[in-house]
Amino acid sequence: MPVRMLRTPKGETVLDFGRVITGTIELTVSGARGGRVVLRCGDTLDPDGNFYNDNVELFSLKGQTRPTLQRLEYRLSGNGQERYRPSFTYQCFRYVHIAEFPGEAQLPMFRAIPITSFTGQTGFFTCGDQQVNGLFENIIRTQQCTYMDIPIAGPQRAERLGWTGDNQLITPMSCRTMFGTLRFFSKWLEDVRFDQTPDGQVGTMAPYVSFSQAADGSIENPTASAAWGDAAVIVPWELYAFYGDKAILARYVDMARRYVEFMRCSGEDELTFTQGFSFGDWFALDDGEDAYPGKTDKTLIACFYYYRSASLLVRMFRALGREEEAVRYETLAGRIRYRLQQTYFSADGRLTTPTQTACAMAIMFGIAEYPKAVAGQLAELIHRAERLETGFIGSSMVLPALCRHGYAKLAYDLFLKKDYPSWLYSVACGATSIWEHWNSVKPDGTLWSPNMNSFCHLTFASVAEWMFAYILGVRQAEGRAGYREFTIAPVADRRLGFAEGSFQTAGGMKQRSFP
Repeated sequence: MPVRMLRTPKGETVLDFGRVITGTIELTVSGARGGRVVLRCGDTLDPDGNFYNDNVELFSLKGQTRPTLQRLEYRLSGNGQERYRPSFTYQCFRYVHIAEFPGEAQLPMFRAIPITSFTGQTGFFTCGDQQVNGLFENIIRTQQCTYMDIPIAGPQRAERLGWTGDNQLITPMSCRTMFGTLRFFSKWLEDVRFDQTPDGQVGTMAPYVSFSQAADGSIENPTASAAWGDAAVIVPWELYAFYGDKAILARYVDMARRYVEFMRCSGEDELTFTQGFSFGDWFALDDGEDAYPGKTDKTLIACFYYYRSASLLVRMFRALGREEEAVRYETLAGRIRYRLQQTYFSADGRLTTPTQTACAMAIMFGIAEYPKAVAGQLAELIHRAERLETGFIGSSMVLPALCRHGYAKLAYDLFLKKDYPSWLYSVACGATSIWEHWNSVKPDGTLWSPNMNSFCHLTFASVAEWMFAYILGVRQAEGRAGYREFTIAPVADRRLGFAEGSFQTAGGMKQRSFP
């Protein structure tokens, strides 16, 4: 049931359900035959407190307006009290504008019915900072809202797509927090495999939904974007690493190999990957507050991910006992890494075109020959900017990259920051789910462009993996799978007061608390 009914400055009657929900609305109403109920759904209010869903109705992609009717309409039969619940549809909402209603609307007449494929929570975290606790609750809630048969982005708009890049970034976190992640993401990997093209390419979403058609009428599958197509390798590996189930590798190793071969054959030579469109470090702040790709060189991102996927393919083959293939790709990965070091690093081991994201990737992917030097470079960039400037890619890596090389306090400074930009900024603004942008609501109260501004989007929730691995300190032993061997080494900070939590693995419950 809604928690309150608002009368907005524009005179609209609006229901507030207290939190963002993906699902539908059950309605109980009575009135004359032909009477109408019209409800419009939105996930936020505008800066003046009026109903807002321009981020749904004015949403556009590739220059084409793609509105979603976040609208429910019911015509009364006139046979006394009627109960209606829509079928074969869902909306994402916190606020519901009652545009038409026969008689006077009352709160008990409305009930939100959540719809989700989230099969149960297995990861838990709490600490002495209530806003951090609020962030974790928002992460879980956003999983519930965006796991809808496939892991989707934008459940309130026309998208509702399984973006490959977003999903490879959130898979490690999802393994710790959701029961049934192996089955859920394995099902989605079938969509990825089905859509893989004969040359091995993997598109930016799965199942693939065409935005356009070629001149001959055939569906155009977009060229793979670095960090997006790499989901064909990274997601199977992360599932295996967490669950220790070699069947997942056996099922998808050929898909992974074909994608690595696609990258090997499509560059200027077999050591670079430069083909096609690239999202870059999506929604990074280092190229302007309202930019999309960020400042990190797109070729660097593509080639760093090429090395990442090639090196993971080696580990996949080795885990399956296919040593000859492992050695072949180990040689390739070594040559790629050497080329990257020659191209992007100076003699003292520092990046020549540094950004926060580039530094974090170089450390976390094992590309940097002198990772401590690059970590120092990363710290310098953060101090110079006086803020976090990473997008989807960099934000999943920056905190562990700092913690690995002596900058734990700086990592906590970023994580515990409560003003913009930060993970806790949205919590301070009253968010009940994870935003698509650091500044979906800007510090002056205005909203980011309606073109692409979801208030329920999971990608920045990748930070939950760091919360488990570094705050609680439960990390899998290097080279092992299934959490059969693990270390407990929390990187504590007194500002949290205390922290405790647990998560379920194939080998049982893992938990830790401090102090």
